[in-house]
Formats: sequence, C-alpha cells, structure tokens
Amino acid sequence: MHLTAETLIVIEDGTLEMMINGAEMSLAGGQVARVAPGQFFAWRNNDRRTAHFLVKTAAPAQHCTACRVTFSIAAA
Repeated sequence: MHLTAETLIVIEDGTLEMMINGAEMSLAGGQVARVAPGQFFAWRNNDRRTAHFLVKTAAPAQHCTACRVTFSIAAA
C-alpha cells in the first residue's frame, strides 16, 4: 500500500493474479490495473510461464477544472 501515491500495473506478456483491497482479478497481456492511494494490493504469477509487466508508482495527478484531457489506448 502507498498512502499518497497511485500505482499502475501494465501487463506486457503472461498473466498475473491481482488483489486490490480484497477484490481478486486475473490480468493478461495488454491489460492494466490502477491502484488508488491508500489501497492494499498484491500480485502473483500462478503460471509456469514468466510474466512481464511494468509497475509505475507516482503521486496522483493534480486535477484542473479549466481543462480536460482524454487518452485513447488501443492494443496493437
């Protein structure tokens, strides 16, 4: 758990089982999990194959009421 930072987990290849605040899910290549500040989280690889993933932890973005930005992400 990170009290003041959010965490993004991007699965590049393989599968991971995730737990975020007690909720369990399975993530595969191309999927993303977001963990808000103050949430408990854990992951494990239950597969014999290696999982490749990227974890980014950073302070949450400051919100601005004067602008709005939208991102569209598509799988290759």
